[in-house]
Amino acid sequence: MSELRELLKADDYSISNWTCDGQDSPQRDEVKSSCEIVFVRSGVFVATSRGDETLLTPNEVWLHPPGLPYRIRHPRGGDACTVLTISEELRDQYAPRIQKRAVAAVTSRIFLVQHRLWSLARRSETSLLEADESVRLILEEIYAHEPLPSMSRRHRLLVRRSQELLAARFTDNLSLRDLAATVGASQYHLSRIFRRGTGHSLHGYQRTLRVRAALSRLAQGESDLTRLALDLGFCDHSHFTRSFARTFGQPPSRWRESKP
Repeated sequence: MSELRELLKADDYSISNWTCDGQDSPQRDEVKSSCEIVFVRSGVFVATSRGDETLLTPNEVWLHPPGLPYRIRHPRGGDACTVLTISEELRDQYAPRIQKRAVAAVTSRIFLVQHRLWSLARRSETSLLEADESVRLILEEIYAHEPLPSMSRRHRLLVRRSQELLAARFTDNLSLRDLAATVGASQYHLSRIFRRGTGHSLHGYQRTLRVRAALSRLAQGESDLTRLALDLGFCDHSHFTRSFARTFGQPPSRWRESKP
């Protein structure tokens, strides 16, 4: 079962909350009439369009143009997303190349911006001025960066399988040997291709999934930081605090106190 609920409606964009329990819908194409930018706050899903599959985790944002048929499937559990729907005017200003890009990496800064925007909007506490500037900041940063180098289909599949494995087991203490054996590649080849295809090292990708999962748990009211650290695969409370602060600029205890 899935639900899309609009949280904020402005002149040239809207912000909605999307939740899905992980049950795949009937295999028929869906088409949106507007340009959507989808941030995964938690979980993972796979979008298929024109035969190409794109894996979406909290480390990626889905850039979906209007009129393009797609299907969604869930390799593990459900997901929760922030959906930013933009007007044609905004798309033309900030996203002229959206037809050529299905996915982009999400920096920690933009992950925080969209998370704050979602959190405020769902409680109807959003300043329109703050929302307007946040939306434009998101668009500027996403489309300011050139896409990663093109790769062969075989290499794209290797990267996607590795991302899917990391998304499914990001709390586990995986070794490079484990990952390489599971996806059927040498350790050297996997490390090199994964960094080229995502801009992350394997460990960096896993760590980012962990701290973004921590942010979502804290937003839901998690109070025991030691339990949270161990649940997400960190060695201890200190390891978790250092990683969170390095990613988001402040320790989890301070973020929890100041969260919207």
